[in-house]
Amino acid sequence: MPITSKASAETKQFLRSQSFSDGLKITFGILLPSVLLYQFDLIETGIAFSLGALCVSITDNPGPLVHKRNAMLFTIPLIFIISFLTGLLNRSSWLLAIEIGILSFLLSMFNVYGARAGTIGTAALIIMVLGIDHPLSVEENLIHSAYIAGGGIWYMLLSLSLNRIFPYRAAQQTLSEAANELAEYLEIKALYYDSDEEISAIQAKLIAKQIKVHEHFEHVREIMFKTRKLFKDASPTSRKLILSFVDIVELFEQATATHYDYAELRHNFRGTLILPEIGNSIRSTATELRHISHGFRDNSKIQPIDNLEIKLNQLKVKVDALDDAGLHVMQLRKITLNLLNMGKRLQQIYSYAEYPEKLPGPGNADFSKFVTHQKFDFRLFSDNLNTGSAHFRHALRMAIVCLFTFLVALPLHESEYGYWILLTVVVILKPGFSLTKQLNYERVLGTLIGGLAGAAILYFIQDKTILFICMMLFMILSYSFIRLKYFVGVLFMTPFILIMFSFISVSSPLDMAQERILDTVIGALIAGVASYFIFPAWESFQIQKMMAETVLKNANYLSKMFEMKTGDYASTSAYRLSRKQMNLSQANLAAAFQRMLEEPKSKQKNAPLIQRFIILNHIFSGYVATITQHKHETGHILLSEEQVRTIRKSLALLREAYELLGGKPAEWPEFKPWTGKLPEANGTHNDPVYALILKTAGDICRESKL
Repeated sequence: MPITSKASAETKQFLRSQSFSDGLKITFGILLPSVLLYQFDLIETGIAFSLGALCVSITDNPGPLVHKRNAMLFTIPLIFIISFLTGLLNRSSWLLAIEIGILSFLLSMFNVYGARAGTIGTAALIIMVLGIDHPLSVEENLIHSAYIAGGGIWYMLLSLSLNRIFPYRAAQQTLSEAANELAEYLEIKALYYDSDEEISAIQAKLIAKQIKVHEHFEHVREIMFKTRKLFKDASPTSRKLILSFVDIVELFEQATATHYDYAELRHNFRGTLILPEIGNSIRSTATELRHISHGFRDNSKIQPIDNLEIKLNQLKVKVDALDDAGLHVMQLRKITLNLLNMGKRLQQIYSYAEYPEKLPGPGNADFSKFVTHQKFDFRLFSDNLNTGSAHFRHALRMAIVCLFTFLVALPLHESEYGYWILLTVVVILKPGFSLTKQLNYERVLGTLIGGLAGAAILYFIQDKTILFICMMLFMILSYSFIRLKYFVGVLFMTPFILIMFSFISVSSPLDMAQERILDTVIGALIAGVASYFIFPAWESFQIQKMMAETVLKNANYLSKMFEMKTGDYASTSAYRLSRKQMNLSQANLAAAFQRMLEEPKSKQKNAPLIQRFIILNHIFSGYVATITQHKHETGHILLSEEQVRTIRKSLALLREAYELLGGKPAEWPEFKPWTGKLPEANGTHNDPVYALILKTAGDICRESKL
């Protein structure tokens, strides 16, 4: 594809993405009050309304409508109270210092209740920071706080109305992004077969992409299975989305079900063209999946790009020819069969769009088991009031740093917008060192480039209408990217803030840019130093616990797979739940390891060992998925006595690894195999995957001796 054509396709995809839709909504919600009230010479009132809308928009993350509504309903009175309280106390530096110390701690502890609750705390902290140098009379303060709450109410009504008008849009866009991530996963996997790239490098890419796939799967589960309109509705659109997601999850399992010794495969078939053929077939599968993802995104009826079944059957014929030539092709047959099954699954998804009125409903399926439920009670809060809690350590760090910044840094730094330093600290300082470090770098670099660009725009463009159009464009792009690519979001945020202040400030563009950049650098420096020295939360503190959890979930996945009975909803549901838990534990561990690699070398304990451990668990689950695919093809797997012993030995080794990592033996799953005799043609007894499972379990046990 030509570069221009590819860029055009990517631009089109972005303009139809959920991120861009959110960017438009947030920009409209924030900007409209100021624009309307500016016409009546009420710019201060408009800014207060826009500020309230901005804070409430922070909590408007993708997810179920009821969660968004509840978060916004809680945020609106909270920002009113904190705005009013800050306005009362900001005439006394000492009273304000007490408020900053207490609220920084309490609001940061909101993270105990999950990410969305954490955004509520951040929104409230922003309101507090922006009110510290805004002295008003009691009456003016009450009115100003009411305007802020009014802006929050306006944004909430806008957001909820759009969700009512387009009830399926968020689910469609999120499902599209999940399918697209899976397509990229398949494209990486194709590198095993037709690339000279190091296998270890491909494995690392695959695990990193797997993290993204699971993140998107969780987003889809949250939206679909916690939204009554979707899973209780009998409409064709609802049924199509749910059935398609189930098939995409199954596609992912099929994609992970073929893990082999790729170095050996490359060596054995080096003189043939079969491996590049397999790589091309995997890419064709990925292309079809990406085409399906575009159908979800555009809400359009789509047809297959190509006849994938014919291509895969041609691949099967070429494998048969190698067999006739005397080569050992059992693994190639399994790969080809798996691709054929994936092709059938894709065709099934296409059929949902072809005959939507004939789709079955969800029936009595209990989707609630597949989503994470957050408890909101004081006991959870009190249980985290100790230095062993990462949330408690972060809240203490935030309180100390915000108080230090207010009492020491701000008085020493004369600036019209000195609160930007404290605002930078609030936004950048995160529970983990690696995330704070990453945000520090992206914030400073994005502010530097964006500040220079904004100053240049203000210097060369004097026309207010053109400046307003530029500001709107930068706002849309900033809010579109801020959750997707933080650096790009900050890059566009800085010029729109500078342009916005140019309408209400007499400072020169260069002075404003200098202040913005300098304040950001100071705030980032304070946050970076604090994350290293004040109650640091290194990933090595908790990674052993996550390793134990991964072993436990892998063992449970293996056990539930053998308990699953074809056609039995309860056992199939239990298996799928164990698979979801296993995938999430692996993704969480891999993400924690990546964060650990961003920390100082002295804090990276046992990094090579942990990396091998992650890869081995990834391989282990791939072998289990291979047996699962065989089970889907042949019905119940009845194990021989030798295979039962092999699985029991594997589970015993995993249990030893689990206990070495500090796991609790009482949580260990029970193995209940089906046993009996099968015809030799079934091929189960001679499948080498059981021996590979045992070997990998032994390797995991050895790598668990930290």
